Amino acid sequence: GEAALVTEDVPAEGVGKGYADNVRIMFGYQPDCQCVVGIGVVSMRETPGIGDKIITDKEFLANFAALDVKLKADLSALANEVKAVKHGTKTGAWQIDAIAGATITSRAVGKAINDSAQALLPRLAELLQRLHRAHHFLGRGVQLQRHARPSFPIEPPATLSVRIAMSSDCGALSAKP
Repeated sequence: GEAALVTEDVPAEGVGKGYADNVRIMFGYQPDCQCVVGIGVVSMRETPGIGDKIITDKEFLANFAALDVKLKADLSALANEVKAVKHGTKTGAWQIDAIAGATITSRAVGKAINDSAQALLPRLAELLQRLHRAHHFLGRGVQLQRHARPSFPIEPPATLSVRIAMSSDCGALSAKP
């Protein structure tokens, strides 16, 4: 039978201006749900006990269980801007419920994800569409593997690589957007 296209979380990097300095984050993007599925802080110099709650506050981190970053129908941009809103006022799946007392740092995380997703996801969606078409054309299993550089802090920004693994009679293809 025909093998399905296997997609995994795509790591991406973003930067937003915090209270004290830039807040550099990594986040996971899941193509199947078109959502952010977790974040990690690469570097920041936010106020201890206040801004640094973005790495410890369980309620804040819950924003990233499935943060909506769906694209418009034409795949040109996000359908909704990802942004932090005042604590307790979140109404949309694309909004981040800010940490009370750490609104600037919370907004930096929202801006980092929004700006990165606006730049990355339309290109990724186009690539995934081409891979789906190739998969159906070839009638073979296609598996995506994504790799982020493991060292932190990341200088220059991480690169996203996509490898297409096909059966041995087809060889292997490699694409780097």
